[in-house]
Parts: sequence; C-alpha cells; structure tokens
Amino acid sequence: MKYLSATLTFIFILFTGNSYSQVDDVTFLINRIKDNYAGYEDKVKGNEFDNYVKAVLREEKKDTFKILSKIVIYFENPHLQIFHANSLQDIKIDSTSCKQNLEKVRHYFSDNKSKKEGREGFYINDKNSSVLALIKEKGTPISYSAYIMETRNPPSIPYGYLFAKIEQQPNGKFLADFVTPRGAMRVFIPVIFRNDSTFTTSDLAKWHKLNEDYSKPIISSLSPMGYYTFGKLLDKDNYLLTMSDFQKPSIELVDSIIKKDFEIIKSTKNLILDIRDNSGGTVRTYRPLYQFVYTNPIVAIGAYTKYSKDYSEQMKESLERLRNSPKIDSTILKYREDQLRKSKGNIGKFVHEPGDTLVMDSVMAYPKNIAIIMNYAVESAGEMMVLDFKQSKKVKTFGEPTMGAVDYLNTYNTMLPSGKYTLILATTKREIPSGQSHLDKTGIQPDVPLQDSVPDWVEFVKNYYKNGN
Repeated sequence: MKYLSATLTFIFILFTGNSYSQVDDVTFLINRIKDNYAGYEDKVKGNEFDNYVKAVLREEKKDTFKILSKIVIYFENPHLQIFHANSLQDIKIDSTSCKQNLEKVRHYFSDNKSKKEGREGFYINDKNSSVLALIKEKGTPISYSAYIMETRNPPSIPYGYLFAKIEQQPNGKFLADFVTPRGAMRVFIPVIFRNDSTFTTSDLAKWHKLNEDYSKPIISSLSPMGYYTFGKLLDKDNYLLTMSDFQKPSIELVDSIIKKDFEIIKSTKNLILDIRDNSGGTVRTYRPLYQFVYTNPIVAIGAYTKYSKDYSEQMKESLERLRNSPKIDSTILKYREDQLRKSKGNIGKFVHEPGDTLVMDSVMAYPKNIAIIMNYAVESAGEMMVLDFKQSKKVKTFGEPTMGAVDYLNTYNTMLPSGKYTLILATTKREIPSGQSHLDKTGIQPDVPLQDSVPDWVEFVKNYYKNGN
C-alpha cells in the first residue's frame, strides 16, 4: 500500500508541533479502516483516497473530530461511522444565545425586503416532533444553519438551539455537523436535499417545509408520528404487522405476535409488513414470517468475512463477556465461537460464508399477497429481510428506496487512542448474486413507488389489492 504509506508520512509532516493524540487518532483511524473494513478494497481505487485524505488534512488542522469524520465519510457507508460521545455532556446550554438565535430567526423571516434562498424556511420532521428554521449563511462553500424552533421535549431541547451546521462538500454533497442537545454526542451525518422543500438527515428524519406564514407553535396540535412493533387485523382482508426494528428485544415480541395471531394471519388474504424506519438488528427477528412468505426455495444472503487481527481480538473479548453473562444467548455464543474458529489461519483474508437455502414442505394458500412498506430509513437487517422476501412470488414492495446499507455488514466498535472517539466498522461484505448489483448508496427500489403526497401508505396498499392488482 504505497499510497497509504505516503499519506501517513504526510500526516506526521503536516501535524508537526500538534498534539500526539491528534496524530495517533488520524493514523490509527486510517490503519484500522484499511485492515478491518470489509469495503476498503472495493471503494479505494489507486491514489484517490490518498489524495482525498491529504486534501482533508490541508483544509482542517485544528478540529480532530472533523478530520476523522471527513475521512470516514469518503466511504459513504452507514456501517462505517465515527462518534464523539460523552466528552461534551458537561457543557451547559447557553440560554441567552438560544434566545438571541430565536430573535435572529424571527427577524430574518419577517424581513420582507431580504430575498430568501429557495431552501430557506421552516421545516417539520416526519415524526411531528420538531420544527426547525433553515437559514443560508453568507460566503462559500454553501452552508446553512438549522435552529430548533419547537419540540415535544422543550426541557431537553431549548428553542433557538443550533441543531446543525450543514455545509456543501467539494463533491457537491452536503454534510451536517450535528451535536445533540446537552452535548451527549457529536456526529457528522449526510444531508440530502430532495428539492427545495424536503431534505433528509441520514436515517434520523425527513424534513418537510411548512407554509411561509409559520408564526406560532404547532407541534402540540399534531399527533406524534412514529413506528413501533405491533400486529392488528385491519379488516377481513388485511392484517398489518408493523416492525420498527429488529433489535434483540423484538425477537420475542414479533414471535409472540405471530403465535397469538397465527390463525388470523393464515386465513387473511393480505399481510402488510410495515418496516418504515427499521434500522436493522438481527435477522432472527423476521424468521417466523418465512412460513407465510414461502412459495419457492429462498437463498439467504451469503457473505465474505474479513478476518483481521483486531477483529479476532475483539471476538475473543466478546466471547469472554458472553460466557460470563448471567443469561447466555446460545445462538450468539455459537456464532462467535464459529467466527473465532474460522479466523485461525485466515488473518488478513476474506472467508466465504455461503447463504443457506430455505426449503419448506408446503406453501400456505393465505396470505395470498404480502406487501412490504419501506422508506428511506430502512437499512441493514431491514434490507436483508426485503432481499430475502422478494424471492417469494407473493411479495411486492411499496414506498421509496431504502437507505442502502446492506452491502457491508456485521459491525464492531473500537476506541481511538485518545479515548475520545468511537469507530464503528463493517467486517463482512454481501455476496452479490449473479445478475444483481451493489445496493450501497442506491438502496432497494420499490416495486410500487409512493410519494410523500400519498397521505396514508397502508390505506394505499389496501386499495391496491382491493382494486385487483
């Protein structure tokens, strides 16, 4: 890796006189990504990354976390992230500054003489939990300041709080420097402006512009929006199962819902699986649904795992914690033991792990149709479910493209030398079936696209099947 060696030399020259912790953190980050991140070889071509890192180091010399974040952002992968957590939690919110920000925003938007840029305005998120004001700053590069105008939790998020600084990068994309209220965490997240009235902040929220006459609080008059896991018979033809995440607690919850309503589901024409905002977890959560989905053999996602020395050490530590846990999860324990066994003799290599093929004895007549409703925030194991289930003749997807975080999976955390920053990186890459392509950045496209102008996506799906589609 002659390019990488040149970059590390450049770091030491550039940071001469700076704190050793900054040099250590930057060099550690680059080496750890090179040695451990499963997408490194796919995404780094020639000296592009080398030149990119040098450019970042020239632009920013003081803000270590911004340097680290921009290096990570190069890979544009939700399973490669860095967080600055907990070190800011003692900072007190400056209430005077927040009040001044509120006055600044109100004065700016009440001044009819000043011309507003198209994206500027007041926005509400898709959870109906917060309203922010977006103001374009002067100068270059293009940047915006986002201020909280109201929220359902005013004690924790004061009005006038600077929510984020959004700045356009040299590649034309936008990045937000986001610090949570009370300083619990700082993170850089990608921002996508879909148009002048809608933008997303990674998988956290989608923001819609309000009417220009926004002049008084509205949150209290709106019903909170959000998703949680529950099952419900909507009518004689439609059963709705909403799954907001696939984290470990959801394994038993989803299983209990299916067991309780099994007879109802297997005699209902349409099963609607609403997985909007599902950021993933474990595939074990959706396994009980295969019995309803199955029409033909389903090939699970295969993968290539990158076994590094660091990952091997992390697995040893994880195994030790699992064995000493008061309640041992035998499935996870076996998986970790298998991974550690495979790592022996394979350090620095990718090991192929083919996906299992599911074959069942019979096909349920009902549900006849299975709809998956998905959105921009569905990622990781949520996307894995979509890929598995789309192999069934019963399944059709509705909504918008998913996040695109399924090509590189199975993350682990590592602390940087300074102890201030946590790096999360993926150790496996998805095996791309013949004739298919990468989903990184693009996401899974829906069979039936739905726009935000459609007020009720569940109702749309019901009518879709009612009309004979």
